[in-house]
Amino acid sequence: MNARELARAQLANACGLAELPADRPLVVPPARAVPELPKLEEALADALSRRSEIAAAQARVEAAERALSASRALHLPSLAATGTVNYRGSDIQELGGGWSALVQLNVPLLAGGADSARVREAEANLALARASLENTRRLVRLDIESAFLAMREAGARMAAAKALEVSASEGMQLAEVRYETGAGDALELADAQAAFASSRATTVRAALDASVAAARLERALGQRSPPPREVER
Repeated sequence: MNARELARAQLANACGLAELPADRPLVVPPARAVPELPKLEEALADALSRRSEIAAAQARVEAAERALSASRALHLPSLAATGTVNYRGSDIQELGGGWSALVQLNVPLLAGGADSARVREAEANLALARASLENTRRLVRLDIESAFLAMREAGARMAAAKALEVSASEGMQLAEVRYETGAGDALELADAQAAFASSRATTVRAALDASVAAARLERALGQRSPPPREVER
């Protein structure tokens, strides 16, 4: 009982709750199927368009490019033209027209090298943003490749665990038949049952590792799996 209550307290803490609701039974989600791995290069290309950190790094590059363009524009001359038309007179029937036009050319002067310094700073910021984007892409690639390797390993261990469980189950059945017919003793049967229980526990651990690896792969690929269907315990 103490182990059960401790497990409930640990689960509540992992969920960010003071305690689990007493009126809601615990549920066991269905086992996550080991996904079929896509091709690595295709998955990388797809993930680079999904991962939020890639999008954020690209946005910083675009912002740095706009800042550099704005800094360089300060060195360029600007030309502005305005015009007005008016009518004057003491009698509305005899108004005289007139017009005026203004053309203004602004040529910026270097403010003691401040404008050039701003351009150099913007160029440095752009180079830094591009380097950060490239580094983020490398980190994402490493994350995906690691998740792929972990998923392959988990799938292999899952297959090996299932094969071991089948073999242990057959051995236990044989030991039971031998015990019932008097050809085997209780120690042989107990050993076979212990071997089956151990293989079953190995299969459960392998299934858990496969579920964790599959979730990690989905996160690395920028995917979101649907919530599992709850089954009452």
